Amino acid sequence: MYVSADWHMDVAGMDQSCLHEGLPAVPGGLPLLAVHAAVDGVMLLLMLATNASIVAAIVRQRRRLAGVSLSARFAANLAAADAFVGAATVFYLSYRYVCASRVGLGGYKYTCVLRFVVVSSAHMTSAYSLVAIAVDRYIAVVHALRYKEIMNVRRWAVIIATVWLASIMINLSLFAWNKWEPGAECELDKIVPLGYMIAAGIATHGGIIVVVALVHYRIHREAVAVKCRRLTGDNQPCPGGSAANVLRRTMNTKSARVLLLVTCVYLGCWAPYTLLYLVKVSGISSPAIDLAQNLAYTFANINYLVNPFIYSWKNANVRQCIVRTLQDLGLYDKSVLSNAVKSNVSDRRTSSRTPSSEQIIPT
Repeated sequence: MYVSADWHMDVAGMDQSCLHEGLPAVPGGLPLLAVHAAVDGVMLLLMLATNASIVAAIVRQRRRLAGVSLSARFAANLAAADAFVGAATVFYLSYRYVCASRVGLGGYKYTCVLRFVVVSSAHMTSAYSLVAIAVDRYIAVVHALRYKEIMNVRRWAVIIATVWLASIMINLSLFAWNKWEPGAECELDKIVPLGYMIAAGIATHGGIIVVVALVHYRIHREAVAVKCRRLTGDNQPCPGGSAANVLRRTMNTKSARVLLLVTCVYLGCWAPYTLLYLVKVSGISSPAIDLAQNLAYTFANINYLVNPFIYSWKNANVRQCIVRTLQDLGLYDKSVLSNAVKSNVSDRRTSSRTPSSEQIIPT
């Protein structure tokens, strides 16, 4: 689509943030904008580095460890999705900080819409990856004896492929359903319809909440059943398996708590940005609100920065892959490697040990 030179001049003259065009018309001026850009740059660099490192470590150690557990594979997928978020956010923020990108994105319909398609696909992929992890944990807790039969590498691949393809296909609809018109600013509330945002938000956040609630409800039922047997002294076999299987289910509450933490961080990080978006689409707008929304978007990205620390590092198999990779690079002491390996072996041995009254502590 051709856009006149006059239109390009109009776009370049918009009151939008741009580091090399003098003092922008935003609260705080150029100094605050420069600091904000630096913070965004550091966060994106760390986001890409940490998540990409986790994926690389798991891939590197896959053969040496005679296979990587499926839970580690799901963690690797989450890390890959978060790295995708980092790369997509670089593209998204280039409109704000680079004048040439702003003119190119804002002057043409499909390049402008692509800005939101890419970043929305990345965010949705990360969110659906959390749902995939929840499904894996649900099967591990409720169907512990049949876990290896139900969840194998082929089904893992199907789940992961579904997560990525669904996220991308849903957001491709933005090319047909958008509010772009010549002269419009390439901003979220000006391009993406409110109906799409509500539908995508409900599908993403609602799906996470429902799945996580089901997982924790089921875990709670298992914990209550174990507690009743301990209090009543009923030594009958536990439903669905032996006493050792009950311990295995109980031990899975640890990963379920981590999953809950990841989800709460996700929702908490995105709540301020979502509220400010709803304020803007309701007709209330000002430079201060625009600045607050930009800052809220930076805050939302903390979710993808901390995921490797609150989920991947707590996975014994993932931790072992990371430590071994650091050892190969000469960046980690052998004693730390030994402790990580022992921790992984201990987790596996504990899962198969006959439980005592002290070992099972219902929550």
